[in-house]
Amino acid sequence: NLPILIFYSEFIPKNILQLLINLEAITQKIIDNQAATSKTITEVQSGLKTGDVNKIKGHAGALQNVTRTLTSILPKG
Repeated sequence: NLPILIFYSEFIPKNILQLLINLEAITQKIIDNQAATSKTITEVQSGLKTGDVNKIKGHAGALQNVTRTLTSILPKG
């Protein structure tokens, strides 16, 4: 929990504290996007299994959003 980390920040090196804060932010983004990502992936898998091209096409925008979200979460490097 972030408030606990800040309380102990005098005992934690600044670079480790920043790393933990960054990890918490990444984790929150993953949690926030999990439901939409899961639904999109399930629907696309269903379309692939049944050969339903319209179902796959219908989720093209959602797949782009998932890709953008995952890309924004990954560290730049």
